[in-house]
Amino acid sequence: MYFPDEMPIKRFIVLINNYEKTQPITVASGHFHSITFRMSGKKVITDENGKVMASEKGSITYIPKNIGYISDTPEGGTMYSLHFELEHEDPKAEAFVFTPKRLSTSIFENAFRSLCESYNISSPHNYDCMAHLYSLLALIKKETEQTSNIIISKRMSLAKETIDKGFADTTLTVENLTKASGVSEAYFRREFKACFGTSPIDYIRKIRIENAKLLLRSGLYSVSETAIESGFDSISYFSTTFKKLCGITPTEYASKMRKNKELP
Repeated sequence: MYFPDEMPIKRFIVLINNYEKTQPITVASGHFHSITFRMSGKKVITDENGKVMASEKGSITYIPKNIGYISDTPEGGTMYSLHFELEHEDPKAEAFVFTPKRLSTSIFENAFRSLCESYNISSPHNYDCMAHLYSLLALIKKETEQTSNIIISKRMSLAKETIDKGFADTTLTVENLTKASGVSEAYFRREFKACFGTSPIDYIRKIRIENAKLLLRSGLYSVSETAIESGFDSISYFSTTFKKLCGITPTEYASKMRKNKELP
């Protein structure tokens, strides 16, 4: 799975697409590159070389410029789509589909959502919008590069799955995860970081904050409710952690989201 080190983008668009179930269709090669994040539904893509790739919920798909494919859609759904043109092409570019293994899918979903929101409220060449764009590409590069070079054990896969599904449980701790894994805490911490590039406690915090951002964006939860729903039993600790990871407080973030929604 190859993803370029550099992608100097000269123009791009970001969309949210709703699509329906369809029979297999042939998609002609396009004049732009495409990266999508599937929020729901399923597509099966067969490229020009006969490689079959299944894109399901949480999957990221990359289709380079000038590559045609057959698209089969057994389940309709919704996805974020990023289409772009480059200053120069990479001859090694290839189509691929992957579901994040080292990072949570929620991190990628938030990255796509932030880019889409920034794109819709400002010029595509606005510094903030471009920052979201290249931050997303950096996440994809990091995930594809690191995942291809490491084998994640069943023990670590289960630990990550437990965090991804149970982050809202305030009793979720590294100590409890270690007990379930059957190894020492020191060994668990080392193996987790080797597999996922971060410590287990930092990963738990990151997932909780990503969920908090989703709740604050919705406008349906107060800061205190968001803290509880995201697995924090202390509002002050939640606020401190949020500001450390996001640069602003939860209250400032919620206010910023409300103002953005008010823009035409």
